[in-house]
Amino acid sequence: MTSAPRLAHLASALVAIWLTAADCRAEIIVKTDGELVAALETDSVILVAPGNYGALTLRGRESLTLRAAEPHDPPTFAALKIVGSRDITIRGLRITGTTDPTGYPAGTGVTVRNARGISVVDCTLTGLKIGLYAKGVQDLTISGSSFTGIGLDGLELTEVQRVTITGNTFRDFTRAADSTAHSDMIQFWTTGAAVPSTDILIANNTFDAGTGPWTQTIFMRNELAEDAEADDLWYRNVVIRDNEIRNAHRHGITVGETIGLTISGNRLSWQQAAIQP
Repeated sequence: MTSAPRLAHLASALVAIWLTAADCRAEIIVKTDGELVAALETDSVILVAPGNYGALTLRGRESLTLRAAEPHDPPTFAALKIVGSRDITIRGLRITGTTDPTGYPAGTGVTVRNARGISVVDCTLTGLKIGLYAKGVQDLTISGSSFTGIGLDGLELTEVQRVTITGNTFRDFTRAADSTAHSDMIQFWTTGAAVPSTDILIANNTFDAGTGPWTQTIFMRNELAEDAEADDLWYRNVVIRDNEIRNAHRHGITVGETIGLTISGNRLSWQQAAIQP
């Protein structure tokens, strides 16, 4: 005979299971641009089949996941913009740029502005001038992704808070030999900023000049704080640890005015082949 407490416990468990199932979003597989646009109007996890999907803008979206349907054959996008949105996850996509008239990479792969809860996971960004640009973003995660064949900067970030950059690969950047621009694998800055970038973790990434020219690796200049005594735009709570850096520029890890900075366990080595003639 089943006791009343046991029945009550079982009933509670069944309710919990039902609620969990009710919270799960349906998965939709899309194979064309049109199907993708239609799926964006639903509250679903969107599995994107292999193919070319052009540029995509997500504006004012919430609780959305875009994921490769076949991780070993990812869908390709020309660019992705996320504006005024929250709780967006991009997983396993390939973003490939175009070339400028001189034959060098053009375009920005992922642009994120005025957003919260954005995750870029296991993505491939290649052949772009800028891999990812973020401004005015909170709770940003970039992990397990690769940035290759980049013409200028892998990541450009300003006015961002609670940022996690872990387990990524930055390699084989490219630019014109006569270019006066300096490339950065990761760049933070404060020019034009109204609020500081804070709570930043950069860990367990690989930065390798590889077959490309030198770049600055992790470069966090604080332009507005350099000539002012006020500390309201100083970086805060920055941790840079356990990264592998192989490059040929003195700015391997450079951090400007900061309150709360930890740099530990990083391995830096000179990559002679990355020196430009």
